[in-house]
Amino acid sequence: MAFRSGWILGLFLLLVVIATSVQAQLSQFLFSASMDIWQPDEASHAIIPLRTDMLYHECANYCTIRGEGFAAGEQCGAFFLKGSDCHLVKESDRDLTVPQTGYHYYSKADLLT
Repeated sequence: MAFRSGWILGLFLLLVVIATSVQAQLSQFLFSASMDIWQPDEASHAIIPLRTDMLYHECANYCTIRGEGFAAGEQCGAFFLKGSDCHLVKESDRDLTVPQTGYHYYSKADLLT
């Protein structure tokens, strides 16, 4: 009986460590906003129709959590909103921006660097 309860406790502690690690990985990013710029190569964007009224937050979550939706393992490096669509910009293209009035462009910044 003691062996079984020790095994269950060990498994529980392992799950707590894994959950804490995942949470730390998801929360180490912030987004820096730039006004009146965007990334014009829409063919390379991942475009996601948003479903809530909290457009910025939903789009930021997509960029953070589902950011590896690009070819060759690229990560999401920035995003902007166009209507109710979230445009995810791959990391290698995030600094290739041009002026465009009316857009807010959010670049991912790593808090640990």
